[in-house]
Amino acid sequence: MDEPGEIQLIFTRTSIGLDYELRWFDDWNSWGMHPDGLFEIVHRGQTTVPILCEEVRKELEALLEQYGEEGYNEKWVEAEFPMELLRDLQTNRMVEQGGEGLFA
Repeated sequence: MDEPGEIQLIFTRTSIGLDYELRWFDDWNSWGMHPDGLFEIVHRGQTTVPILCEEVRKELEALLEQYGEEGYNEKWVEAEFPMELLRDLQTNRMVEQGGEGLFA
């Protein structure tokens, strides 16, 4: 979320991996303040589950290093640090499960 606006990262599974696109909304779509279909695609591409899992793992480790679990929880009040997800990514369990925990 931004002030004003919001960007969303959308993944779609394909037979060979994942398509993704970044959607820019002029207001907070996730809070129902902007229509679902009114957005600008600012970037799109393709990747694989293993590459996505590796990138998410690296970013979570960097956040943990920078803020620590407690500092993260204070900064991002709405959500606790996803320690279980990080452990699954570190042990490669997430890749073995096809990234299921990343796509709620």
